[in-house]
Amino acid sequence: MINFSLRPIDPTDLQHLEAVAGLWTGACGHALATSPRAVAYNLRPILGAKNQDTYKGAFAWYNDEPIGAVIIDARANPLDNELDVGYITLLAVLPETGRQGIGEALLKWAEDQLYEAGCKVIQLGGTDHSFVPGLPIELETESFFTRCGYTLQTTVTDMAANLAGYQPPATMREVDAAVRSAQPANIAAIQAFVQQEFSHHTERLAQFVHDFQNPKRAERISDCMIMWTERGIDGISLLNFEDSYRPIERFYPYQLPRPWGQVGCFGISKTIRGQGFGAALIDASLRRLHNNGVNGCVISATTDVDLYAKFGFIPSREYGIYRKSR
Repeated sequence: MINFSLRPIDPTDLQHLEAVAGLWTGACGHALATSPRAVAYNLRPILGAKNQDTYKGAFAWYNDEPIGAVIIDARANPLDNELDVGYITLLAVLPETGRQGIGEALLKWAEDQLYEAGCKVIQLGGTDHSFVPGLPIELETESFFTRCGYTLQTTVTDMAANLAGYQPPATMREVDAAVRSAQPANIAAIQAFVQQEFSHHTERLAQFVHDFQNPKRAERISDCMIMWTERGIDGISLLNFEDSYRPIERFYPYQLPRPWGQVGCFGISKTIRGQGFGAALIDASLRRLHNNGVNGCVISATTDVDLYAKFGFIPSREYGIYRKSR
């Protein structure tokens, strides 16, 4: 048994960011490789977040080097507003040091921290700052977590397509709307739309708008596509390019031809759903990526496989959403 120690992860230390990226890539393989830039993005402070003191991580340290790492997030989840859910956003142990109790020790440290913060349920992945939306099925690590008390709740799927020859689906309907890239003058209207239609996403909304307005976080407002109807903004989608502020490697597009792109943060008004507006927004977003030279495109962590299949996407990766109740 290895006699290792636990040391805190400092998100401002470049060597720590490099170590986390190396541990994650070493544990998960190159198909799920990450970078120090993506680690820094996932560890950045969240605007207006609660319980910031519980958003932290630890290394397992042996012979003057890290051999494992874990990162937790005890903030209120902006996606479903569950105040009693805490998240393990990363858990990685180098394969050559496996079966030494390192993973169990890191997991226990994470659970103790989350329970102490008041969390009653712990989920593997699933926040905007998780390294994966859930447990990647391809890693075949379910047995470890089920032994530790975690149970499968549902699954989500990454979808992938090559947009080089993209054509809109034949089932597209004409809608009375226009879709275009957002401009700085649209920020207030975007904020009002998201607040009205997705008010439970208040934390994500604050961060979303803040990143467009903060020069230190060079989020391009033009990466946001907005759908206009006679009422004003009725839909948005956030695109990701290789030079976007959000690192494209967070979506693991490596099996696809470059340049890479991604479509995320998609939503339309409740009152116009089921009338073809959503499909029109998806189509406009994909055409924007295609027209800008993007080939490999990822739709991350969706449950609507059939919808994106109409646009030429196929499942590329599956994640299990695992939870443990205290």
